Amino acid sequence: MKYGFALGFVFGLLLVGSGFGQDMAYLPAPTGEPSSDGQRPTLTAKLATYFPGVGDNTELTLASCADSYCDEGCNQGCAVDACDSCGDADCCGRSCCSSGIHVWGEFLYLNARDAEVAFAVPINGPITSPPANNPIPVGAVAVLDPDYSPGFSVGAAFELSPCSSLGAEFTHFESQTFMETEIDAPLVLRSMVAHPLSASATTDFLQASGNLGIDFDLIDIDYRHSVIDNCSHSINYLLGVRYARLDQNLSTRFVNNGVEDVFANIGYDGAGIRLGLEGEKHSCRTGVLIYAKAIASLVAGDFTADYTQQESTDRIVAATSWKAGRVVTMGDLELGAGWMSCNGLVRLTAGYTFSKWFNTVMIDEYIDAVQTNEYEGLGDAMTFDGLVTRAEIRF
Repeated sequence: MKYGFALGFVFGLLLVGSGFGQDMAYLPAPTGEPSSDGQRPTLTAKLATYFPGVGDNTELTLASCADSYCDEGCNQGCAVDACDSCGDADCCGRSCCSSGIHVWGEFLYLNARDAEVAFAVPINGPITSPPANNPIPVGAVAVLDPDYSPGFSVGAAFELSPCSSLGAEFTHFESQTFMETEIDAPLVLRSMVAHPLSASATTDFLQASGNLGIDFDLIDIDYRHSVIDNCSHSINYLLGVRYARLDQNLSTRFVNNGVEDVFANIGYDGAGIRLGLEGEKHSCRTGVLIYAKAIASLVAGDFTADYTQQESTDRIVAATSWKAGRVVTMGDLELGAGWMSCNGLVRLTAGYTFSKWFNTVMIDEYIDAVQTNEYEGLGDAMTFDGLVTRAEIRF
């Protein structure tokens, strides 16, 4: 149920958008003065102006809508005296009589890559003589390797002018990866996450299990401006700020005559700037579109990490913590296709996205630093990639 809100939000947008799409046809505003009560002409009045004889129950076809919009030009009917107070001489291809409010919801299906943790290996043991920390493996390594998991994003924007807008977006993703393994004597399992100098470093086990969680939250506030926006294509640049929170949590358990647990956790909080370009090619007659996004973010913050190795008797075998500042560079690339209604108010898209987080401290390298007592230069790269679907309403 934790993603029910996001899915409900997306379906709600579709239902609301279907109504608005009928009431706000993307047509040049009809000539003539507003009614005596100050209200804009109704949909029936608009249709009667351009299509004489059309009644209240007649639906506007996609072809006629596209003809009226594209054949007469993207900026027709956008003068102030035609649209009253909401008009503008430069519409940038938008409906000049809309309120300029956009809301959207996205469903994400992402995979965290380069984040795997190997925690146990079967060996032909027991091995008690040197080199005790380099046993001969005799089977597959137990690896916690994340798979695709769902996430969501919701946002809204308000047009500051016909060619610019200010918006905010919240993104949430979380994944859990679990694995367990066991082996029959005389073969045994050796821990790959225990400290090599602890008394239990050469202890052999018959069962092992592990869980790896990777979660992130993003808050983006962006200013967008249209460099080009017309009937067939658009190009926007964006400038904004980003807050990022990343959590990585590892827990492992090894069982034989006793139980030993190893925990490692890494958290990151940071904020910074972002900039990018967005491009779109669309057809007025069919509503089909293709799009691309390329955005870079520089986020400055702190990584905090802790490590605990503990036996079933509650005895702490090893424990430490670490903290350091990092500037994480995030590169986001998305390509996809979709459809928009002939009035431009309803948009549905689907694409594939890549997000690369550079200079990120990872669980596996932090455990290696604990085992070797070398903490210099921690920082690697993590990638999130997967499908993204989006529903957007432009009121």
